[in-house]
Order: sequence, then structure tokens, then C-alpha cells
Amino acid sequence: MNRKMYRLIGLTLCVSMGWALGYLRLPYIERDYSFWLGFMGCLGFISFLGMLFFIWNNKTGLASLFRNHKTTGSSKKNRYSFIWVVSVLIIVSVLVFSIGVYKQNTMYKNQLQTQSIRLKEQSQMIVSVRQSKLMSLMKHILDKVENEVNSNPNKALSDETIDRIVTLSSSFKPYKSFEKDSVSEKELSPERGQLLLALSIIKMDSNSFSRIRQSTSFSQADLTNADLQGIDLSGIDLSGANIEDANLSWANLKGANLRGVNLSRANLTGADLTGADLKRANLSWAELNEADLKQAVLNGADLTNAKLRKADLRDATIHWAELNGVMLNEADLTGCDLKGVGMVNTNLTNANLTEIAMSGVDLSEAILVGMVVDEDWLDNLKEWNITGAEEIVKRYKVLTDTLEGKEQFKYRLAKVLN
Repeated sequence: MNRKMYRLIGLTLCVSMGWALGYLRLPYIERDYSFWLGFMGCLGFISFLGMLFFIWNNKTGLASLFRNHKTTGSSKKNRYSFIWVVSVLIIVSVLVFSIGVYKQNTMYKNQLQTQSIRLKEQSQMIVSVRQSKLMSLMKHILDKVENEVNSNPNKALSDETIDRIVTLSSSFKPYKSFEKDSVSEKELSPERGQLLLALSIIKMDSNSFSRIRQSTSFSQADLTNADLQGIDLSGIDLSGANIEDANLSWANLKGANLRGVNLSRANLTGADLTGADLKRANLSWAELNEADLKQAVLNGADLTNAKLRKADLRDATIHWAELNGVMLNEADLTGCDLKGVGMVNTNLTNANLTEIAMSGVDLSEAILVGMVVDEDWLDNLKEWNITGAEEIVKRYKVLTDTLEGKEQFKYRLAKVLN
């Protein structure tokens, strides 16, 4: 019994010494968690050997545990001792394993954090080097543009200068930037945005600027918060660009390539978007009051909560787009092609929907008071598979108005009085 007690005391002292060394914060122990993994593994191995040694020394007592005879005081004591030792060894093993896993996970997280910081630093260094080289080149070209404009009475640019602008814009490759502690989801080119802004304020002749727009790609340009009010950007390629919160009021974007562009919260009041390609564009919360969107393509676009009061959408194509909560008061949608469009809670007060093609449109809770329609518009709702058709038929009726000075009729929706 004394021997066992000495062994137990010795084992306890060894463990205590190990922890004491840890608290001394020896240099190697402090900086490398592998010491703790080795220490815990060694402790577990010693515990396993101790359990085997105990079983070997008590094999007679253990054998008696499984014999079918009356339990004596000695065998009962051996049984309790065995259960106590095995329990302690199991607890120690679980603790060793848990601490080892915890230390390993901590070490792995620290490694990931270090790699992330290094990646961020390397990315920023690469971007800064590239920007410094290309920005100096852009400054040189813009100086050349200004010199040509100032020296030419017609304010025209040479073919060589325009070609250099095209090449420069192509060299500005979009890239992902770091935002706080994460990488941006979308690749953008702030340099292309700066180039466009710089060119837009130079007083060159309209033909030269038009040639630049037609031949230069400004796709994926970063124009966040940009001021392009009243600028002629007709025919420009801004596909995939980020133009959120920008001011484009009364700008000319006729025939522009705006596929996948982010115009969230942008001001497009009075902008000319005739024939513009706005497929999958984000126009949520955008200001489009009095905007000209004739023959524009808005397939898959998101116009949630946008304002299009008095907007001109004649002959526009809008398939599978989101127009929920949009303000379309007095807007003209004559001849518009609407398919699979969500228009829940959309305000269409006094809007013109004559000669319209509708299919699978959701008009639930839409406001239709005073909306100009064809005479049989209500009758066609079910055929067009309009969501909310039954409620609309119950709540609205078609009234006839005579157009001033003409022998023609205009049909409007009015609420049915209960």
C-alpha cells in the first residue's frame, strides 16, 4: 500500500512540476504550443502505463471481481479501488485530449489570422505599386489631352491621343479590394472611374468625347458618389460598374450598356435612358422621376422602392424584374412588355398602362386609382395570370372619360364604393 501511495505521490509531483514549468513562461514554452501538445501526450501515455501497471499488480483481485462467489470484504475493497483508479484515468485522459484539441484549434486560428494579415499587406502593396505606375501614366495622358484641347481651336483630340486613352483604360484591370477586415465581393476598377471623371470635365469637343465613349470600355468602374450631372454618356459601356449614390440627374445615357450596374440610391432624375441596356441592374431606392426609359431593357433588374414619377417607359421590356414598392405615379407605360414582374405595393396612380402586354405580374396591394387602361383591361387579368386579379376586380371599376376636343375615350380605374 505504501508503494502505491509513493507512486501516486510521484506521479502527482511530476504533473505539478510540468505545470510549474509552464507558469515560469520559459521562452520555448511561451512561443510554441507544440510543447503543450507533447506534454499532454506524454501525460496521457504515463497514465496509460500506470493503468496497465495497476491491472498487472492487482490481477488476483481483478480476477475475483468476475468470479461467481460471495463477495468478501477484501474483494469489495479491491473492486472499489479498481473503479476509482479507472475513473481517475478516464477523466485525466479526457482532459488531456480536450486541452490538446483546444490548443491545436487556437494555434490554427492564429495561423489563419497571421496569413490573412500578410495577404492583406501583400495585396495592398501590389495595388499601391500598380496604382502609382498607372496613375502617373494617366496624369501624363490627361496633361496631353488638355494641351491638345487648349491648342486646338476646335477643341478636338488627335487619333493618337484617343487610342492612348483606350489603351490606358484597358490596362486598368478590375480587382478585389479590402474593406475593413474582408475582401470585397466584386472586382472593380477605381482607376477607370477616375479616368472617366477626369475626361468628363475637360472642355473637349463633343465628337472627340463621343469617340472616346464608343471605343473605350469603362466596365466595372468604381463611380461611387460620383457627380456626373448633365454629362453626355450616350453609348458608353459601364457594364458591371458601381455607381451607387452617384448624381446622374439629367445625364444622357441613351443606348448605354448598363448591364449588371449598381445604381442603388443614385439620382437619375430627368436622365435620358432611351434604349439603354439595364439587364440585371440594381436600381433599388434610385430617383428616376421624369426619366426617359423608352425602349429600355430592364430584364432581371431590381427597382425595389425606386421613384419613377412621370417617367416615360413606353415600349420598355421588363421581364422577371422587381418593382415592389415603386412609385410610378403618372408614369407612361404604354406598349410596355411586362412578364413575371413583382409589383407588390407599387403605386400606379394616374399611370398609363394602355396597349400593355402583361403576363404573370404580381399586383398584390398595388394602388391603381386613376390608372389609364384599355376598356377590357379588368376582363383580361385572369387570362394574363395576374396575381391579385380577384381583389382588383372587386375593388376597381373602369370609368369612361371623353378626351378634350376629340371623339375618343379614355378609360380609367376608379375604386368601387362600398
